[in-house]
Amino acid sequence: MRITALISGRGGQGVVEAGNLLALGLMYAGMHATVVPTYGPQTRGGRVESAVVGSSESVDDPLPSRYEAVLLADPLALKRCERVGRGGLLLINSSLIDQRIEAYARVIRVEATRIAERVGQELREPRILTGTVLLGALSGAGYVPLEWLINASRTRFQDPRILEANLSALRSGVESAAIR
Repeated sequence: MRITALISGRGGQGVVEAGNLLALGLMYAGMHATVVPTYGPQTRGGRVESAVVGSSESVDDPLPSRYEAVLLADPLALKRCERVGRGGLLLINSSLIDQRIEAYARVIRVEATRIAERVGQELREPRILTGTVLLGALSGAGYVPLEWLINASRTRFQDPRILEANLSALRSGVESAAIR
């Protein structure tokens, strides 16, 4: 079994954290996993990506040329549409990306930023949950079991308020993808 996902967006949307959660979830499921974040010197606003590969065997290529799933959090990420493999999954944050996209993949639009702002209103920066909402949508699309992501979140977030916001973001993402 092999799972590949590329999460792409802008600094401040939780792209790196989403990649870490997915990789941790894959490891809890007994898989080998790598996560390779890529970002510029900016802490906010610059392009950010997180490439995740999970496999039942050792991971020998942590940066494949094509991914089974590509999650686009921001218009900066639109160039990454080409990285989704034929028949793969393209998840689009429709709160920020309204362009029509032609792809040889299943396309699901999720209002990830709006959902993040709603479920994270108690947080200082609710938009940081955008990546987590997209992860939930990835689960809702049948790509990874939600339980893997919940287990990873429970380990990753010690503050109960932050944990609850992330769990709510995951569940809301699942629901928004399932509506399709």
